Amino acid sequence: MTRIKHLLIALCALIVLPMNAQQKLFTLEDLNFGGRNAHKFRVQNLYLTWWGDQLMYLDAEEGGTMSDKGERQTLFRLSELGSDWHSAYSAQYPYADQPLVLLKNSKERVLYNFKTHQTVWHQPTSADEQNQHWSAASRALAFTRHHQLFVRDADGNETQLTTDGSREIVYGEAVHRNEFGIDEGLFWSADGQRLAFYRMDQSMVTDYPQGDIDPREAEMGPDKYPMAGTSKSHEVTIGIYDLKSKKTVYLKTPVLDQALKDSASVSLEHALALFESPTPVYFSNITFSPDGKHVYLFELNRDQNDCRLVSYDAVTGQREYVLCREKSDKYVEPLHPIQFLPWNANQ
Repeated sequence: MTRIKHLLIALCALIVLPMNAQQKLFTLEDLNFGGRNAHKFRVQNLYLTWWGDQLMYLDAEEGGTMSDKGERQTLFRLSELGSDWHSAYSAQYPYADQPLVLLKNSKERVLYNFKTHQTVWHQPTSADEQNQHWSAASRALAFTRHHQLFVRDADGNETQLTTDGSREIVYGEAVHRNEFGIDEGLFWSADGQRLAFYRMDQSMVTDYPQGDIDPREAEMGPDKYPMAGTSKSHEVTIGIYDLKSKKTVYLKTPVLDQALKDSASVSLEHALALFESPTPVYFSNITFSPDGKHVYLFELNRDQNDCRLVSYDAVTGQREYVLCREKSDKYVEPLHPIQFLPWNANQ
């Protein structure tokens, strides 16, 4: 029995010793950001996107496929396009059935065929273009420049949509302080032939002092901020631009519709300037029907407890009907736009 007991103790020692040898107490140098050993324990960043159902990795100088085991296969390198290309982190694969990657630098946007290793399409762009939103269907680009809204078609022809844009009149940006699922201000229809955009008049909103920490020495920069009970809120309208007709209509939302009725003899632009009361509702989650003929959005009251999903005619701007309505004693918070089934455009 004594020999068996000694044998069991020896076996336990053989098991425990390697386990203890593998254990290690981390030091501050191991774990602190900037420590001498911290880089050894840093989690690897992965930049990923999709090409149809295929997972794709994005790297500084290349892109390609990634398997479910993490195995990479490079499909293209930026060096193939020339010396002006420096980052592939923002690469997109807009067509699930075509071997095309969308790349952009400060001068142009291109579609690059990573099988033939040739550029098949390009569109000029510049560093002063903001809020860029590209349509894969029409290859048209919507953007703002110096507060004005523009559209550049697939052939590079540029059209200026607005002339009154300013710090006070804001086009193509998120409104209502990025609430209710709003994170952008430009929305293309599925076929890329119509563009919906926000127009926000904040001229009646008081300035609030904000510190700009981007410069080396922080500077004061005023920001439009409606303080509760002391300032009017901004007024929002929604425009629809038709790429073919090059005409813009504004959705006749409750406030705009009333303004037009009160001033039937004036132009739409004049009617927009006649608003005297804050927009009574928030407009959020803008999207088009699959055929691009209708626009859907949520209209939420200021108390945020009564929400309607409303349809508008994208050609005339007329308000059509309320699809559904949600009310609550506390609050309603719409966060996602209406979505149609990919296999049935009527559902």
